[in-house]
Amino acid sequence: GARISRNTGLAVLEIGYRLAPEYPCPAGVTDCAQAYRGLLDHGVDPGRIALIGDSCGGGMVLAALALLRDAGDPMPACAATLSGWFDLEARGTAAQGPDEPFLTTDWLRARGRDYVGAAGDLRSPLASPIEADLTGFPPLLLQAGGADLVRDDSRQLAEKATRAGVDTTLQIVPEMIHGWHGLPVPEAD
Repeated sequence: GARISRNTGLAVLEIGYRLAPEYPCPAGVTDCAQAYRGLLDHGVDPGRIALIGDSCGGGMVLAALALLRDAGDPMPACAATLSGWFDLEARGTAAQGPDEPFLTTDWLRARGRDYVGAAGDLRSPLASPIEADLTGFPPLLLQAGGADLVRDDSRQLAEKATRAGVDTTLQIVPEMIHGWHGLPVPEAD
């Protein structure tokens, strides 16, 4: 958040949402939606708000958009995901390997199960937004690395969003791994 604020000159609000497994999905998504509503309650114009999330936070951004849209809340100006994880079952071709230095498919799938809890549905749109109806979403920027295990999530979501009429930009950065935005590499700037 600090890096984004420094590089853009804009204010950033980081959400301390409830974490799984103690608070399974959709607790964190609900917290993100409530934080957005709090900004609106304080008079912030939704047209001046962008939602941004990385990895599972990218999935939470999209799930929060679905929750907000379904509740009739105004949409923010746009949303961005950085190495967004949208399919908790990791069904994409990229997720079949090879594993990355910091991320494995088995680890992804185990964290997905932790996130929804023992009785949770991995394909619920609030858990895996690849399953969500994207109609009415604001413009989306989806970034992933070319060596990212979840890059297919961004590709599939971009196709689905475009079919739903959402202005969508997909950027796959060659050779970058999952979470490269936080690494000290020129591509992150």
